[in-house]
Amino acid sequence: MRDHVEGFIASGGNVCFFNGNTCWWQVRFERRDSSGGLISSNDPRSMVCYKMELPPFDPQTRIGADPMFSQDQSRLTTHWHLPTPPRPENKLTGVSYRNGAFNAGLTSGQRGSCNYESEFPKHWVFQNVNGTQFANSIFTLDGIETDAALFSRTNGVPGATGQDGSPLNTIVLATCDLTRSRFPTIAQGGMATMCLYRNVGVVFSAGLMGWHYGLYGPTEPAMQNITRNLLLRLRQRGPWKMDRALTLPSGQVVYPYYFESWSNGSQPDGWIVTGAATISKGGLAPPTGNHSLDVDATMGQTWFTENY
Repeated sequence: MRDHVEGFIASGGNVCFFNGNTCWWQVRFERRDSSGGLISSNDPRSMVCYKMELPPFDPQTRIGADPMFSQDQSRLTTHWHLPTPPRPENKLTGVSYRNGAFNAGLTSGQRGSCNYESEFPKHWVFQNVNGTQFANSIFTLDGIETDAALFSRTNGVPGATGQDGSPLNTIVLATCDLTRSRFPTIAQGGMATMCLYRNVGVVFSAGLMGWHYGLYGPTEPAMQNITRNLLLRLRQRGPWKMDRALTLPSGQVVYPYYFESWSNGSQPDGWIVTGAATISKGGLAPPTGNHSLDVDATMGQTWFTENY
């Protein structure tokens, strides 16, 4: 199943994960007889997982019960980052529960102080979103699990480190700090990050269980707008090219992902530049058309585009 999803993305398909603790267990399909003998190694009617959620909790010490342990360890039913060779779920989703949190053990007041904080409020994902904080009603729920990409900040701007398997072009759109330094009694301390990356197709991860609760009722219009923006922008398959215009229901024509279309000589279409960074057309070129970009941010200024 995972192979098919990754192939779909690599061929231009777009995927949104509106959940948390996504793709944590590797499972397989097979059928065995009552004595454990293998009947079929590819029976879609029978999903197998030697989960064994009993002490000791280190998965490395309890996978020996899986018959595949002595046959083909790449098919072990264990955490995706553990098989041989490891295949971290981050490579698919951009995030992982390894870096996330489980908010059990918090008081209702502590949970009430949690929310997502948008890191790039001018990104198209946040179009028509008022303010920079959202999802408080979801973090307030008991037992919420989150996913996150490992990231570091440069001049306050978060960027994925890639050390956990998250693609280096992962954009950390929003963050919530649920670490034990902030909440000492939390069951599992960590972060929540809402992320997006592109591998021909685009992958979005909400990084938060219970996203669907924000889609009905009056409390989370930000989550409703974010979901609407994603479904509108990502309904067209990639690869994204400037000659593949997308017409939104409003009638607005957008060119979702490539950055090199110039309607005039001053700035590429769809870009918003912050600070004093300069963008120019790469190489000798006429004043309009499609071109690569030269970006000068040597003074530390940041720049980004609404259309990525």
